[in-house]
Amino acid sequence: MMPEAPGTTLITGGTRGLGRALSLRAARAGMEVLALYRSDEEAARALLREAAGLPGTVRCVRHDVTQPGFPEPPEGGRLVFIHAAAVPFRPAPLHLLKDEDFHDQWRVAVLGFLNGLRVVLRPMVRSGGGTVVAVLTSALAGAPPRGFGAYAAAKAALQEITGSVGTEYGPRGVRALCVSPGFMATDFSASWDERIRAAVCGSQVGGALAPDAVAEGIWRLVDPPD
Repeated sequence: MMPEAPGTTLITGGTRGLGRALSLRAARAGMEVLALYRSDEEAARALLREAAGLPGTVRCVRHDVTQPGFPEPPEGGRLVFIHAAAVPFRPAPLHLLKDEDFHDQWRVAVLGFLNGLRVVLRPMVRSGGGTVVAVLTSALAGAPPRGFGAYAAAKAALQEITGSVGTEYGPRGVRALCVSPGFMATDFSASWDERIRAAVCGSQVGGALAPDAVAEGIWRLVDPPD
């Protein structure tokens, strides 16, 4: 008889930046990974090449998280849902932001999370538990950096919804975690003005964080060492 698989990890934004690092980390733990991405086919192919030979498996699924139709996770084993998808943006003062800037951030951070929850919560409850992780931002600690109004507002809403997951489903075995990484040098921030990058990064001891290191820290929360 084949041993039972460790379970499934569903990761939004799972082919680039922190999401990519999380996909690889979950696969190294033997998980079956569903890495969602919106449009970057090359990033998906690169992830599959990197994941070849790992103990777990990675399947890249093209899906816009703001739309219904999340892939259904397979039955059996534990289930982990990590919402890492984010909308790239260029920091700008509030009076220059458009309605779409707020709508775009909200649709991915909040609506994307809710769409995923509608797929994973029922099987989590049926199986007696699971883990939900919302990737927030250290910008929520105190006043956000200048130009982060739309981004921070959406992440703050995401934080509150994650808290509601814990309140409503924690008694049924579902763990709800919020993680707030510091500044990471990824494609997400590549288009920012260098002065903004330096200001945000410079507020951290040690400078920019490596996505692989952040992914390792998150996975230790998901799967604590014995």
